[in-house]
Amino acid sequence: MRVLIVEDEPKMAALIARGLREDGHAADTAERGEAALWMAQAVPYDAIVLDVMLPGLDGFATCRRLREQGVWAPVLMLTARDAVRDRVDGLDAGADDYLLKPFSFAELLARLRALVRRARSPRMPTGGKRRTEIAPTPRRSLRSCARTARLRSPRPAGCRRSCPTPRSVPSRPGRGTGTAARSGVSTASGERWRYPRTSAGTPESR
Repeated sequence: MRVLIVEDEPKMAALIARGLREDGHAADTAERGEAALWMAQAVPYDAIVLDVMLPGLDGFATCRRLREQGVWAPVLMLTARDAVRDRVDGLDAGADDYLLKPFSFAELLARLRALVRRARSPRMPTGGKRRTEIAPTPRRSLRSCARTARLRSPRPAGCRRSCPTPRSVPSRPGRGTGTAARSGVSTASGERWRYPRTSAGTPESR
């Protein structure tokens, strides 16, 4: 992890930089916001520790300029101001987190790790909803599915001429079997007789 420390107090900047280096990270320091702008453009930092009370360009303006220049490294702001309005101004300027002075170095290091971890994780599309792509179904397949559904649907009660599905029914005794047609049944001897359904659901001859 490579961190840029923007702090106008040399002792504070040196302490933070030494703690990061002892933990195995690289650290650079800048005393003014103007210097931080060109350093952040020249080096792809993983995170930026930015003090609010800076001479010249303060921390809020520096953070805002960084975002305008396309620098999206996570920014952790340091300040002695504990007013809610100051924290809101810092977050609105583009900061990712806020840490009040005095602070524990262990907490600062943990916050930096969390910011870098979040920055490296894949982000969802705008709006927080994943898009689900559905492949279009060809019209021919839709027609085939509809035709299959019609053929497999049960025959309505009392249906005689409107249902094209053939159905085998028993013929008269000694006449063999016949096949149901649209208007009736043809037996083996050539006779035709219709099969209207009775209340019991079985065909009767006329």
